[in-house]
Amino acid sequence: MDFYQHQDSARRNTALLVLLLVLAVAALIAVTVVFATLFVHYFQLGTGVHVQAYESGQSVWQLWLSRISLELLAGVAAVVIIVVVAAGQLKAMQLRRGGEAVAAALDGQLLNRDLARADQAQLLNVVEEMAIASGMPVPAVYLFNEPSINAFAAGYRPTDAVIGITQGALDALNREQLQGVIAHEFSHILHGDMRLNMRLISVLSGITVIGSVGNLLLRSTRFGYRRGRNDKRGGTFAFGLGLVVIGFAGTFFGKLIMAATSRQREFLADASAVQYTRNPNGIAGALKAIQDNAYGSQWQHANAEEFSHLFFGQGSMGFMSRMFATHPPLSERIARITPQLLNDKPKAATETVSNDNTTQADVSPFNALSAGLVGPAALSAAQTAIAQVPTPLMVQTQNIFSARAFIYGILICPMKQQEQNTALEHLAQKSHPAVFKRLAEVLQTAKQLDRNKQWVLLLESLPTLKLLSREQQTIFIANTKYLIQHDEKVTLFEWCIFELAKQTCSPINDSLVKLLAPISLKQEISHLLSFVAHSNWVDLGQDEDHFRSLCVDFPYVQLIDKDTINFRLLSSSVRRLRYLHPLQKPKLLKAVWQLMHGDGAITDNEKMLLKTLSLCLDCPWPENMT
Repeated sequence: MDFYQHQDSARRNTALLVLLLVLAVAALIAVTVVFATLFVHYFQLGTGVHVQAYESGQSVWQLWLSRISLELLAGVAAVVIIVVVAAGQLKAMQLRRGGEAVAAALDGQLLNRDLARADQAQLLNVVEEMAIASGMPVPAVYLFNEPSINAFAAGYRPTDAVIGITQGALDALNREQLQGVIAHEFSHILHGDMRLNMRLISVLSGITVIGSVGNLLLRSTRFGYRRGRNDKRGGTFAFGLGLVVIGFAGTFFGKLIMAATSRQREFLADASAVQYTRNPNGIAGALKAIQDNAYGSQWQHANAEEFSHLFFGQGSMGFMSRMFATHPPLSERIARITPQLLNDKPKAATETVSNDNTTQADVSPFNALSAGLVGPAALSAAQTAIAQVPTPLMVQTQNIFSARAFIYGILICPMKQQEQNTALEHLAQKSHPAVFKRLAEVLQTAKQLDRNKQWVLLLESLPTLKLLSREQQTIFIANTKYLIQHDEKVTLFEWCIFELAKQTCSPINDSLVKLLAPISLKQEISHLLSFVAHSNWVDLGQDEDHFRSLCVDFPYVQLIDKDTINFRLLSSSVRRLRYLHPLQKPKLLKAVWQLMHGDGAITDNEKMLLKTLSLCLDCPWPENMT
């Protein structure tokens, strides 16, 4: 199974999730009906139940069963379904910010390169290398004050993903082991596990809410007994105990769902970490460190149980956690990795990705893309790209004022002097004073950077934009749009900057949007491929037959007239193409690549467009593939 098939499988696993959810709700309804009839039975008949049973010629159980009616079943079912759906939707709303919401729930501290210690700076470097190597935005990194060794990736899409790691992991792991853990978490992002896990949180919240309310009531009654008010708390205690018993069905199925959807994906992520880094010692060493650590991987935070299926290692060890572990045993995970230490010959798929001459051996790099492997060559290319950028500039991208100033700066520096003066006058009035002050400092620096360095800094700046308030993001996007339109022309580089900034500041909540087949998006596909075909980078003219020969995976595509193609149409098409089925996205990028490669070479502008499209479509494009 290749990379995009894994993503498709992750999405299709929602069907298993729905089945288990239906079983959980059915169990909740059944248990609730039992308790409801017992409650009514007790309060209506009390001690006279045996008398009535005798008079009616029935047993006590027959008398109780006779009180279960269709009306009662329908009423209980309606209440349970409403409670489950409402609780799930409420949790989904709380998590709408993606990984940032999970980090906040666990009291994470956002790492900033400005204030980072040596070990934290090393972690940020590892995350940046892996992100750029895999062709995705650099995620925000959060540190958690936990002595155990653990980590997680959370978010709905790569653009709202975060990486979380415990202080214990920073203290205990060396760079090699840290890289293995981060590669494991990036596998969850790239394989679509992260999105499934986020949906799972909402589902579990819905089916366990009844038991949670019961536990809350029990805790409140215990407090009442300590305060001497137990005379009024007996009914509340009984009601809370009943909810806990009812909620056990939801908790049971919740743990079952966690175990069913998590365990095999941990094996896949471990294997992917080895393939990405070509170093089994890293991930195996991190797992061994958990075994040797006094705190293991246990997460002490009160909310940890809710997110335990996201973690690198088993996050909790309660009774239910031992019965339905979300992670395989450490010894089994290590055993699956360490045999590779004795094997000098890597797998063929890994060999393909890690070979710097892949694109020469094959007609295109899409064997590597389909495999979904980052590989040492991509990591090496990312490390080289990062090393070429001065460290002070990398630090500035994580400052909320400097990040905006830098993006303004790379848009202003190509302008003529008069246009620059007008643009600066506009920003002096419309931007934050601190941003404008930083702009004066970074403008000269931005002029001295080539496009590759500007691109790396742009990717580093995107996570910082997420930290802005909604009002600040609106102002930033408006100012960016003004700078792009200021000279009455739009370049490809400007379009790429605007699309990435717009997507970062105004992400589309597509968690409930139905995925679309290519035929449903044939107009948008035609717009995108025609834009590439009519560009100055590929001289195809009006030869539609040649155009179709390069787009064989989309036989219905049409070469649209050049006069009707523009950046605005391209933007709307790309945003709709985000909903294209995962298995079709690499085919679309393949068609784009073939159109660009029609003249035998790919320019820097074309590389930039490819990378922007891959980011906008959530379709990773490893650094060494262009």
